[in-house]
Amino acid sequence: MLDPLALHARLGGALHRLAAESWALHVAAWRPSTPERFEREWTAHPADRREVVVFNRRCFENRYSQQFGDTAYAYAGQTAAATPVPDASACAAFLPECDAALGGAGLNTCLQNWYEPEHWLGDHRDAERQLVPGAPIASLSWGAARRFALKPKPVKSAAAAAADSVALELYLRDGDLLLMGGATQLTHVHGVPKRRKKDEGAPGRRISWTFRAFRPEGEPKAARKRKRVEPLESSLES
Repeated sequence: MLDPLALHARLGGALHRLAAESWALHVAAWRPSTPERFEREWTAHPADRREVVVFNRRCFENRYSQQFGDTAYAYAGQTAAATPVPDASACAAFLPECDAALGGAGLNTCLQNWYEPEHWLGDHRDAERQLVPGAPIASLSWGAARRFALKPKPVKSAAAAAADSVALELYLRDGDLLLMGGATQLTHVHGVPKRRKKDEGAPGRRISWTFRAFRPEGEPKAARKRKRVEPLESSLES
């Protein structure tokens, strides 16, 4: 199991405790863009937005997206077919680099997203049954700053909620790396809210790469009940 305190010591940044078993690490300006590289990556976005199912209704994503790697990603009532990682792309450089920074977490796929200023991403949690248990999820941002929100997962009764579960909202700016680990996908939902007039920075385009460790094709999916993750030490920032 990845030790968040050791990871924090190695990468720096701000380590946030979300719940006893959940954490997020925000590393500012980890791999910033250049105008030329940003424009090259922006022109690679798909021509059309992906059709998804939200609350039993078909609609289009509020962004452009493409799954890269060897494994398709099933979410929101559809499957994002995997495409080989393009040579000489930012994804080809950042996927192994990010995995190495995590000490070899097995990251093997990338979901790349392209956001216009008016685009947003609703609150959700990743379907962990496809993922390697305990592996963190990493996200790198380029372009305009956008809010990123982590909220305790809605539950049917207050008694079922984690007593120490807290929300976190931060700005992801150009080059920022965000890691979500432990039981975060079980205790929290996350999203990129709609931009407000009072938000930091000027409206602009944003690109993000989300790196995950998927189980090999044909391997049985994880059971829905997850083993307990050791609680974090109380020294984490909240």
